Amino acid sequence: MFHPFHKSFVCFHGFRLAKILKKPLEEIKSWLKKAHFYNPNNNTFHLLWIEILFKEKQIKEVNEYIANLLIQRKSAFLETLFCGNTRYYCDFIFDYFF
Repeated sequence: MFHPFHKSFVCFHGFRLAKILKKPLEEIKSWLKKAHFYNPNNNTFHLLWIEILFKEKQIKEVNEYIANLLIQRKSAFLETLFCGNTRYYCDFIFDYFF
């Protein structure tokens, strides 16, 4: 009925609203997981997941997640990270690395 990108878009906005409304982290994560499920190639969702892992202080998981992304989709991921062809400004993630 609805294209997966539409479903992903709706879930992404659920994620954004949950963050704005300061909902519990589990609810925020749930929306992002759903958005990613419908659009697994969206690198912005990967960056947002890394942000959540940082907030949870799961540094080992961050390292493993990034390592896997660099193996599986290095070029596309780095392009998104450095805001190549994305509409979502991604420099927020650098604060967590420092």
